[in-house]
Amino acid sequence: MLRGRQLDLAFVVFMRRAARHLGCGYSLLLLALAAAGRADPAELPPGVAFNDSPTESRLLAEAQTGHAHGPWLFEAALAAGGVADENALAHDRRTWQGWLTNLRQTTAARGAHEQAQAVFEYLHRNVLRGGYHDDCTDLTRTLAGDGYNCVGATVLFNSLAEALGLSVYAVETPEHVYSVVTTPIGTFDVEMTCPRWFEVIDDRAKRRALVEQSLGKPTPEDAAARRLSNTALVALVYYNAGVDAITAGRYIESARQNCKALRLDPDNPLARSNLRATLNNWALARARDHDYPGAVELLAYGRGRYSAHAPLRSNLVALYQRWVDDLQAHGRTAEAQAVLARARRELPGEEIHPPVNAAK
Repeated sequence: MLRGRQLDLAFVVFMRRAARHLGCGYSLLLLALAAAGRADPAELPPGVAFNDSPTESRLLAEAQTGHAHGPWLFEAALAAGGVADENALAHDRRTWQGWLTNLRQTTAARGAHEQAQAVFEYLHRNVLRGGYHDDCTDLTRTLAGDGYNCVGATVLFNSLAEALGLSVYAVETPEHVYSVVTTPIGTFDVEMTCPRWFEVIDDRAKRRALVEQSLGKPTPEDAAARRLSNTALVALVYYNAGVDAITAGRYIESARQNCKALRLDPDNPLARSNLRATLNNWALARARDHDYPGAVELLAYGRGRYSAHAPLRSNLVALYQRWVDDLQAHGRTAEAQAVLARARRELPGEEIHPPVNAAK
């Protein structure tokens, strides 16, 4: 499952609300617009660095030279989940190669549909143990038998199917990912979260009911779908890690993971929204600690990345007002006036009230 679809709303725990109060009657308006502009992950938020492991650097270089196929997908998903040791990765790679060898022996001369079904059944019989868990993106947990979710299971299927010579890609819909196999006579979907998928593959109504049963919720009839490359599929591993980080209030880590997702998939709307939410919530946390310069710096970065996203400007106005009022409340009127002047330079036309009893 793709986690936290609506994380662009205020405070992850209160994601259905459009604002959270800073105090003194001022709010940071965190409601986002999903269609706001793209972020360039080459320029990271202040205080954030990629900090790639050597394994991530190697796999990123391979992707940039067009080698993001088959085993790359498997290894990159492991690295995105935190596997940094090349020896551990080599062990998992040998395991994957063993699966591929077995499948090649049993699927030789079979058609695409039979090969896809063989990969599906092999994984459910030998790898995907522990049941479906929407938070189990980490492939190391899946390999240990602790469960799986749609992202990790799709990675496993696509990596093996592609290595067998099948034409396969992932598709993202709201909060879900599945595979599509292309053949000379058409395409068919493969839902890795449904162990009985190939029993109902020819019955659309039964397929949908089975997906809803596996995911535990209704699925939209005409959900917007987005075709994913292998690199974009791995980006979802980073995105899900970013969801976990922002939920825990680890804003630097959340920003880093979402920027890594955008580095692999600049068109990822979830990572863009989550990065904006991270900047907003991080700025709010800094304001609560009276670190107004740091909070302003974060929102200024956000405005530079997403100039079409109006709430960031509203948030910055509210933040400057809080800063002015806080300084005045502590008797620092001259500083409050200096901050007011700065705010009016940076935000011309916005109404920011001067310190009480101070000249406008």
